[in-house]
Amino acid sequence: MIDGTGIPDSVLVLGAGSAIAQSIVSALVDRGTTDVVLAARRPLELEPWLDSLNAAHREISIASVRFDACDIAAHVGFLQGVWSDKRRFDLVLVAFGVMGVTDAADPHDDAVTVATTNYLGGVSILRIVATRMTAQGQGRVVVLSSAAALLPRPGQAVYASAKAGLDSYARGLALELHGSGVDVTIVRPGFVHSPMTRGLTPAPYATTPDDVARDVIRGLERGSAVVWSPPMVRFMTAAARALPPPLYRRVMSGL
Repeated sequence: MIDGTGIPDSVLVLGAGSAIAQSIVSALVDRGTTDVVLAARRPLELEPWLDSLNAAHREISIASVRFDACDIAAHVGFLQGVWSDKRRFDLVLVAFGVMGVTDAADPHDDAVTVATTNYLGGVSILRIVATRMTAQGQGRVVVLSSAAALLPRPGQAVYASAKAGLDSYARGLALELHGSGVDVTIVRPGFVHSPMTRGLTPAPYATTPDDVARDVIRGLERGSAVVWSPPMVRFMTAAARALPPPLYRRVMSGL
């Protein structure tokens, strides 16, 4: 169950290789979450982190499983395997995503991979999660979107458009689930210093995975529908979107 503070007892993380996801899980465990299932494309790479969590919190139950967002045909079977009729998850964190390779040998193939992972994979698993959680009658889905969904930078056309689609789908899903006992929180970080953004020029108000996690925890405690991280990114995004197109291009090209 989710207690009065908004902190869940049990969590399923889809995309547990994400630095942001790991910071969020660490913050949740520090605040009392006791049951965590971590799903990632390469679960063996999570073992050192799992060992450190287990050493610091011996009372918790943590398991890792393999999950591939691009293997859409396997999504139903995957969720049935981790979420049986006798199992419940109070919170599902959808955190997987890829940025794409700037100098990819095959730009078309890279674009398709980004779009499939970030959008189609997200829509597929969210639809199944929503059905399962609605049947459960209670819970919260947290979707890791991006400020880029509303404010794309040069070189991020595919990434930003896929995140925009995911963000829009999550907003629509929140409307569908209203009154069902299931809530949706959309997280829109700005530029985050992480392995995924290594080598990229930081945008204004760049943040860290730990700072995003703190903002997410604050949002869960408040029951927020949208979490901007840091909060100033919300106002920067609104201001930039209001610029005339020529000025918008000049500003965004300078970031």
